[in-house]
Amino acid sequence: MGSTVSMGQASNTYAGYLGWVQVGQFRFEQVPGTFQAFRPGDEQWAHAGDGSLGILLIAR
Repeated sequence: MGSTVSMGQASNTYAGYLGWVQVGQFRFEQVPGTFQAFRPGDEQWAHAGDGSLGILLIAR
């Protein structure tokens, strides 16, 4: 667990693996990423949870 600050708002984040991700016609399995811990009240500044995929996906 960690945290990130974006647009002046701090959010807890969790690191983990997605079972799979599809980008266009390409499907990748077990992709590491970070995920926002969406909490009640966050809809004031974000309409949904967020996450990030990194260099390991780009390298594939």
